[in-house]
Amino acid sequence: MTPDPEEVLQEIYEHFRQTGDWPSVRDLQVRYKDHGDFRTFAARLGQDRLVCQQGPTGVCYLPLREVSRRRNSLKDIALLCGALEFASSWFAERGPQGISQADLAAALDLHGSSLRGLGRLLQLENFVFSGGGSSTADMNTFSLVPTERALFFDGLRSFLDYEARVAKIRSEERERDRIQRRAQAGTDDYALETIVPAPMPPALPVLSRWSRLNDWLHVEAKVRGPLWVVVGFIISIAIALLALL
Repeated sequence: MTPDPEEVLQEIYEHFRQTGDWPSVRDLQVRYKDHGDFRTFAARLGQDRLVCQQGPTGVCYLPLREVSRRRNSLKDIALLCGALEFASSWFAERGPQGISQADLAAALDLHGSSLRGLGRLLQLENFVFSGGGSSTADMNTFSLVPTERALFFDGLRSFLDYEARVAKIRSEERERDRIQRRAQAGTDDYALETIVPAPMPPALPVLSRWSRLNDWLHVEAKVRGPLWVVVGFIISIAIALLALL
């Protein structure tokens, strides 16, 4: 019998909430082995709800949106919002300098598993923070690098607020990209329009007359037969030589 997805997700979250760590795939395989392969169970749920890492030391974690849906998650979500607010003021004052776990501990009055758990949640946040941070495996030491987007997360109050701001920023960034592409296309069109080929000099009167004669000879050659083809060819050569004189 397949375990109830809601119960499994809640159990995984409770483990995280109490320890600040996500459960290992191995522990979940042992816990649910009578129900089949746990990785397959996670795949059926989809990565928007549960992600199991590959390898013997992998863990299973809930994405941020799924965390926000779990019972007893208000404190963790509040800490996440507080950290993003802190990143907003940090970037405004210092730019893209790394924020360490010590900086967050002092700003949010955190320590132990609560600080470690916040670090793991922030690892899942890939919109405000860049990939330039670092961490140890146990998350007792970590740092995060905020991007310019952090400026727009001051006064954050809920996960719904977070998602709404992310959607707004993404929309504005797409609009900006479209404007820049149109502007670039317009610049390229303007550059092509301004490249006007130089006018050809007028044909010399002599060349013009001999060209008409040459055309007439070709027509006659086609009408009168092969002999005229030879004659026309010889005359054409003569005409070309005369035109060069």
